[in-house]
Amino acid sequence: MSEQQPDREKDDNAWGERKENSQFLAPFQDQEITDIALHFKWTKTKGSKAAAYVLELADNQEFRDAAKLEAAILPDSDVGYYFPRTEELPRHEGIWHARVRETGSDKWSCPVSFRVNKKHGKNPVKREINRENPWFTIFDYSEHEPAEVWDLLPEDLKPYTGMGLIASYKARADKVTAYMLEEDAKGYLWHLGALGPHETQFGKYTITSLSEIEYVMQYSRNLVSTGFVEQYLGTKEESYWRNEYFFRLLALCAKYGITFIYADGNRNNLELAAMIKRPFFMDKMREYADYFIFSYKQNHAHAAYSCFGAVLGAWIDGACGQIGVQPENWYWNDAGFRDVPGECHGYLQGNEQQISLGFTVEMLLTGLSLGAVNYSCEGESWLIECGPYNQLVWSAQGLAVIAFFRAVILQKLIPEKTEVLNKIHMAVDYNGHMPEELGDAWTGGIFREIFMPVYQIRNNMELIPKESRFYYLPFVTDRPDAFRGMGKLYAGAAGSGEAYETLCRAYPVEADGNAYYALFRDLMIIMHSRENEEEAQWFSIPGKDCFLLHIRGALALWQYLIIKNKKDSCFLHVNSEKGKNICFSLRLAREPFRIANSDRVSFQWAAGWLEITVKGDGIPVEIAVADRAEALPALAPPYKNRKNKECRLLSELPWYHSETSQNCPVQKDICANTAYGRLPLVVDHLRYSHGLSMGNRTRIVWKLGGKYQRLSFRYGFDIDAWTPKILDREHIIWDREEKTINMRLQLSGDGRTLFCSPKLTDTGGTYTGEADLTGVDMLELTTEGELFSEDPCARVYLDILNPVLI
Repeated sequence: MSEQQPDREKDDNAWGERKENSQFLAPFQDQEITDIALHFKWTKTKGSKAAAYVLELADNQEFRDAAKLEAAILPDSDVGYYFPRTEELPRHEGIWHARVRETGSDKWSCPVSFRVNKKHGKNPVKREINRENPWFTIFDYSEHEPAEVWDLLPEDLKPYTGMGLIASYKARADKVTAYMLEEDAKGYLWHLGALGPHETQFGKYTITSLSEIEYVMQYSRNLVSTGFVEQYLGTKEESYWRNEYFFRLLALCAKYGITFIYADGNRNNLELAAMIKRPFFMDKMREYADYFIFSYKQNHAHAAYSCFGAVLGAWIDGACGQIGVQPENWYWNDAGFRDVPGECHGYLQGNEQQISLGFTVEMLLTGLSLGAVNYSCEGESWLIECGPYNQLVWSAQGLAVIAFFRAVILQKLIPEKTEVLNKIHMAVDYNGHMPEELGDAWTGGIFREIFMPVYQIRNNMELIPKESRFYYLPFVTDRPDAFRGMGKLYAGAAGSGEAYETLCRAYPVEADGNAYYALFRDLMIIMHSRENEEEAQWFSIPGKDCFLLHIRGALALWQYLIIKNKKDSCFLHVNSEKGKNICFSLRLAREPFRIANSDRVSFQWAAGWLEITVKGDGIPVEIAVADRAEALPALAPPYKNRKNKECRLLSELPWYHSETSQNCPVQKDICANTAYGRLPLVVDHLRYSHGLSMGNRTRIVWKLGGKYQRLSFRYGFDIDAWTPKILDREHIIWDREEKTINMRLQLSGDGRTLFCSPKLTDTGGTYTGEADLTGVDMLELTTEGELFSEDPCARVYLDILNPVLI
């Protein structure tokens, strides 16, 4: 296959100068495509607001007997687009031609010609994803470069980690294919995010054309997987276009040996529970199971138990080759949590920036407990942040996640599927797939009573099972024979008391205590089972014919342990929030050799028990214990951010004087909006480690005494607390504070203007600034301007980020 290149306008400014005629962006001229990859995308004509188009598709240049296709697009879209129905795809192989015009116009676009083949088939997966070769993905789609995040990874993780690229969000519409291949050429492994839940966002068409995806599959060297998130397909009609997009993309993955990852959850309906009851989905998933990973995306908190159960049921059925989890800090927003344990402010009234580092890893541990082999997180505004010299670094959450990933790889922690299946003794059965039959995700529907004793449901936002032995409770799919031999609980027929008694008979007690545990042949996962409530928890767990005879201890909120127990040694991965110690004891046959990769660990041997205390500071520690020195497992040093040369920051200097309006004091290293607790500095979806945050009409004065020559900094409006207004379940006002902004930032030295920003009129974007401080004694920073809004409580907060003094 010769390497074609999309025919693109060379002048980057051409996109803003729309042509008189539309031009096709996908498929592109002379492209070789599979029939099922046909997916049109074209430019709009200059000044066009059209929302209806007519396409013609023919196997001749004269367009004789052409098929006429009618396309309706969203009015705000930057391009036109059309996804053909199955009956509209080319009838035979060969060269085909297409053209498009606005409905009611006689002006056709320039035609595009492309060669169609009908070769589908299956090829071996290029990069197997399994317990020996797991796959971690980190998604980033804002302004910073994914390659920079990749460079942060420790070398031993790079063969197992990919960057998630969502080109249709990040790249210009005519550069989507070029962007992906340019990133591919940088040499890092990656995942192709095909689409999200929206057809358009901020005026961009955010669906990646299958024609573009196939081209990338043909010519990429480092693409490992593709897929999508948040589709909520389970209760949709079979004719819904996204269903067919799913099936066609899955078939293309099989053709090119690429793994497909479907990550979804509940929003309003019990989507995954519905999906696995429909042969329409399940037959296709079984057909391509070797290429398919079914994953629970943990951002939407409603009735999480139904998602875990559906994913587990599909895996037992054989409808997916592997399973995964995709934690997202948005869960914290959904569940209504902020930064004070025990407080729940209601649906969508939490703040995703305040999710704890311990709970971040505990979300991943729910997947490890099930044998998941794919783990995915969003990097920006969660795992990464911007350090003092504007270089990317791992956040506290990011360091904990990276340490977890390394432990999974180096210690081979993922349990075998047979071990997981051996823990399953019952399954949940039910009929139907529509909301009228299942109920909704807000209440848990017909499943709530069964899972009441498993999750101790209070607000239906629970993610971690409280009776963890009952965690292994799959949902029966459309093929009940796959669950033959298991006891059944029938949703809607059993009350919570009856369900609890039935589960107790089927699932024997494996340990004492009220902490979460998952026990396998040589793996123990122990963690606090509350999402955001302080509760004294304890555990006492016997070993399983290995070196460790017994483990006991107590846990506070957001503490966890992972133990790898072998015949002659034991490995432990332990973490606790800063300022909270964790203490536990190991029962051993004799006093062991022991080592730790941190001086925050202390040991005490007495009466056959090794007591271990770890001083918590949020950085995971690893411990090895063995009956002889040569059997001690190797420990990796604690993973830390790379050291950079020290710098002096303006934000670290005490100010001589400050004055503010609107009762909004200047804040150092956190957002000036303190009404929601302690919020990190976040501008344009990227966290910053250092800076100042302030409201409008603020004045700060420093006495520098002529010590510095230059100040460099970034600035922009903090994304602040995002608490949408909920009208009802279907209608949410995502930005409740519509506002008009007209503000400036100014720096003056000894009465002389050193820097003045352009007029700041919206909350998007990050800007850079610089000021010559030579000889400056008194430095003054001011923010001035106007903010107009119908909401009298509307505010904006301007952040001065990484202000480095030289």
